[in-house]
Parts: sequence; structure tokens; C-alpha cells
Amino acid sequence: MRKIARSLGLCGILFLQLPSWCLAQQDSLVIGEDLPSPLPVSGKKIAIVFDDGPLPGNTSTILDSLKKNGMKATFSVVGKNVQANPDLARRIVAEGHELANQTWSHPDLSTLSREQFLVEVHQTEEMIYVTTGVHARYFRPPDGKMTPEIGEWIKSEGYQILMPTFDSGDWRSPPSGMVSKAILDGVTPGAIILAHDSFPKSVAEMPGILDELSKRGYQSFTVSELKWEAVAQN
Repeated sequence: MRKIARSLGLCGILFLQLPSWCLAQQDSLVIGEDLPSPLPVSGKKIAIVFDDGPLPGNTSTILDSLKKNGMKATFSVVGKNVQANPDLARRIVAEGHELANQTWSHPDLSTLSREQFLVEVHQTEEMIYVTTGVHARYFRPPDGKMTPEIGEWIKSEGYQILMPTFDSGDWRSPPSGMVSKAILDGVTPGAIILAHDSFPKSVAEMPGILDELSKRGYQSFTVSELKWEAVAQN
């Protein structure tokens, strides 16, 4: 039950019997039961990963709220979005957040040859560096889809694979307020929470979510920082 609740994220936590808006999208679950456990940290320390950006308006809203609450996050960026919004990419880095490589065009990796995959990764890698002066340490598979073979491709490029421990479910376009409830009811110390820049309705909820997490004493770090916190406990 614990694995299922983690993998279903919003739907599994909020409902014993899934409502129609969850049932209609069960076939599109992309992370399944492979979510790892929260990291072993002391205190209320978490990380939040924002996929699919940077995007005008949405990313700025998230950055403003993170700054207000003294929080850090990891942004899994799509190369073509970095190209289109370089100032946002630079702002992410300047404000102490972390970038992860999420390919150039957000394709389904299972449809790509190794050569096509490498073009997606290298093009994004170069765009991130030319735009921000930093190299991404993590690779985030689009939609979390990844075969064992693709996992080996990623590792051969020197990346660590970025997977969340908690899926907010914002990509399912749930009713208003449900993403807030899912995150605030489901957050635990050591969690790596998945959210997105690309869904305006859930982005609009993010300032309230971050405010409430801060009130509850949670500190948000980049994924790299949270992993170091976990290492320090052992």
C-alpha cells in the first residue's frame, strides 16, 4: 500500500476509490511503483524538482515564491526552452538553484536511437552551459520514462539520474486545490517532490504551497544539497 500511495501521488493519497479524473489517466502513469524512498535526513528538509521549463510567467512565479521563503529547488530544463528564455535560465542559477538536463525537445526516449538520444542530451548540455556557465549534474528523463538501456546511456554520459520520491500529480490536471492538498498532506522529511513549470493552474497554487511548507518548518534544498545532507547522516 505504501508503494502504491507513493506512486499514485495525488490520486492515491487523496482517494481510496479513485475519482473519474484519476481513472481516466491511469494508463498514462509514467513513474509506476519505481519511486524511491525519501532520503534519510535530520529535520524537515526536502527538495522540489520543477520539470519542463523555463517558461515565461510560470517560472518567474515559482522563483519569486522560492525567494520569498528562502528556499532552493532543482529545475529540470528543456533545451529549447532555455534557448527561448535565457534570462530565466540565468536567473535560476543566479538565485542559487540547480539545473538538470531534460533533453532538447522532451521526446519519448523509448522512440529514439542512441544517436538521437545523444543529440538531445548534448544539444541541451551545450545550451545550458553557454547560457548559464554551469554544467548540469543530473539528467531527468522526460515524464520519468526510462528503460534499463536508456539508463545506461544516461550514466555513460556522466549524469546521475534524477527521480522524485513523491509525485504531486500536477500533470494530471486535477481540480483546483488538489495539488496543494496532495503535497501538504503527503510531504515527509527527505522527500524529493515532483512538480512542473508547465501547468499554469498548479503553478498558481505553488506560492501558497511554499508559504505553508515554510510555516510548518520545512526547508527546501536543491537535490544535490539534499543528497549531501543525507550522506552527512551516515
